[in-house]
Amino acid sequence: MANEELNQEDRESKRNVQLKILSDPGTKDLYVAGIGLSGIYGKEGEDVIMINYLRAMSNPSEHVGRMVSNIYALMARQAIQSGQDPGDTAGLTPRQLIKNARGIYESAIGSVKVSDILELMEIEKTHQSRIKDKEKDMYVEDLKETNKKLYNQLVSSYLDSLGNIGVGESIVESGKSIRKNLEKILSTPAESN
Repeated sequence: MANEELNQEDRESKRNVQLKILSDPGTKDLYVAGIGLSGIYGKEGEDVIMINYLRAMSNPSEHVGRMVSNIYALMARQAIQSGQDPGDTAGLTPRQLIKNARGIYESAIGSVKVSDILELMEIEKTHQSRIKDKEKDMYVEDLKETNKKLYNQLVSSYLDSLGNIGVGESIVESGKSIRKNLEKILSTPAESN
């Protein structure tokens, strides 16, 4: 099994941390921003991702704050290793943060249990012929070793669902914003020349 060097207590501790990351609205927003930025959803997806980014960054959760500080620490370490002054290196761009956040979010999936992913997707009913109780209690990274087909289906369905719903909600929010802005313009008196 994966991570045999970690005892069960350590795996559960890591699982709890990673599950909090996967459940955190801020990290979900950054993940959705990364999906929108990827071009999968075309120009509309790219246009609306700033809603997610700004929402995550305007009141960052503990996980988003830790993610940002870890990325800055990594950049500083890399600058020092290459003989540069970390104070002189370029700052973290929103695009870099979004890309890193997407990778962190996706890597968190392996450390949680299959049942956690099903719960995050709000899937309650499963058939024993499709997914056994034993598999539900497995860590996702272990499922990859024992049932690669189910692993691929589970992980891709979770991420696709999160991306589709997140980008879709952002597009709706953007549309409502356009309507509100027009209403605001039309409800104020015009300036006379």
